[in-house]
Amino acid sequence: MKYYKDIDDIDERVIIAPIDEANTLEQWLKANPNFTIEVTEAEWEEYKLPSIKAEKCLEINERTDELIAEGFDHNEVHFDLKQEDQLNINTLFNMMNAGISMTGQYFRGSEEDYHFINNADFILLVSEGNNVKTQAIESGAELKNAVNACTTIAGVDAIEDDR
Repeated sequence: MKYYKDIDDIDERVIIAPIDEANTLEQWLKANPNFTIEVTEAEWEEYKLPSIKAEKCLEINERTDELIAEGFDHNEVHFDLKQEDQLNINTLFNMMNAGISMTGQYFRGSEEDYHFINNADFILLVSEGNNVKTQAIESGAELKNAVNACTTIAGVDAIEDDR
């Protein structure tokens, strides 16, 4: 078994020699701090690829959250979809399902209040918000699937999140 050590502050690629079962990796590293050997590009890729994929997927998740939070326009009023906004919309939806009419109820858009024309108007707003979330999540999932299918670091680096 090979144990690897990534030294970030030194631009080196090093491999730590196998250790026996009696030692932990940390103990071995303390006892042998300067032991390094060159590794091949293939070995380096094998070691780094999973963490690079995970980092890229995290970036995609962050961008997905940003896209959702940006929100949408409904009848010329902009609505954000930050977590709090989504919670407020869900609360109104639950109120409507409990029998409270949304006709005349207002909801704070990004810059102005919006008064619902009727329940159908509110349902349309919910649908538009759900579409924004669905599109962002699905496009993010497609990108993450492409990242996870990569077999090289260059392949991961070539994937751009230009949503």
